Amino acid sequence: MTRLPLNWVLALVALHSVVLGVAMLGWPLEILEAFGWEFTETRFYPAQSGLFLIILGIVYAMAIRQRAYVPIVVFSKVFAVAFLVSEAWRGSCPPIVFLTAAIDGFMGALVAIAWWRERTSHREVA
Repeated sequence: MTRLPLNWVLALVALHSVVLGVAMLGWPLEILEAFGWEFTETRFYPAQSGLFLIILGIVYAMAIRQRAYVPIVVFSKVFAVAFLVSEAWRGSCPPIVFLTAAIDGFMGALVAIAWWRERTSHREVA
């Protein structure tokens, strides 16, 4: 079975965050509405989440060169899953949030597995 190198996994996770962030920054209310939110307030906070996602994507990309950032990527995905699931269980958001939690969990697991494989393969070579 072929495994994705950690750099590719980090690049894809970073790209996902940046693309979603740009979309949320540019069209926050339209995106929220498309996924089931009824949002009539100002676009400030949804757009701000887009900026936050772009910043996260940059940090994820930094982990490609600085492995010390990899735990930040993994922990951010763990916390994202915990937050999304808890909010979905409370009923404060549309059920599609369970899917977004699963996607974040999948990305976090891919990063963790690729990081573990990279670290253990270096030990075997030495």
